[in-house]
Amino acid sequence: MPIDLNVLAEIGTRAGRLAQEERKRLATELKSDGSLVTNADRKVEEYLRTELAPLASETSVWGEEFGRDDEGSNGIWLLDPIDGTSNFAMGLPTWGVSIARWQDGQLREGCIFLPDLEELYVAAKGAGATLNGEPIPAVVSGRPKAFELISCCPHIAPLIGSEKVPGRLRCFGASVVDGSWTVTQRLRGLYGMGERLYDVAATLVLATEVGLVASYTDGTPLNLPSLVAGTPIHRPWQIMPPVDKAASSALQA
Repeated sequence: MPIDLNVLAEIGTRAGRLAQEERKRLATELKSDGSLVTNADRKVEEYLRTELAPLASETSVWGEEFGRDDEGSNGIWLLDPIDGTSNFAMGLPTWGVSIARWQDGQLREGCIFLPDLEELYVAAKGAGATLNGEPIPAVVSGRPKAFELISCCPHIAPLIGSEKVPGRLRCFGASVVDGSWTVTQRLRGLYGMGERLYDVAATLVLATEVGLVASYTDGTPLNLPSLVAGTPIHRPWQIMPPVDKAASSALQA
């Protein structure tokens, strides 16, 4: 079923504003896996679960803080209420809200809002991607040049043989930031590993709509069915500009 992207954008924006309000009375704790969680993470996910249900009937939710339900007939919402929680808690602007919907074996819509940076990204399969309401241009094909920036966190660099990677490596500590800035080509490409689908689903929708290619670093397409089943991305992967027609279709699965 089609989703009203204007309403999705409004929900994403309000979720980000809620997080900003909750940060004024910030409370933090460590989860069992050692990662940080705040009052805002939980408040935002509760809000999104309530607001997204009427946007698309017969949908379920998989969120970072409160787990997942079985997929509904109209799909499942993939939520990261605050991606970049440590950045958020320390007062950095590089964090955001990520929302996407999976239905019938495909990622359908995605929304990323970076509240402190006032950047709102929205995309739907086959309908293009926008930043603050303006279309995001298609990426220019070809390998990154030596002076261009590539997103890659320090723990991933040795696994991909970073000395062979073109471009200068950067990491902003939030998948939504590194991902959306790759979509807008401030970063020419992105490397990752270990994320769950709710971390990167919205980025993947946006990336596909501007012509970027998501794959494992050996060039094989991401196994999206295994990711929606709950498996983390278990080996190094990338989002890069296409280098030829075969590469540009690698994400069409």
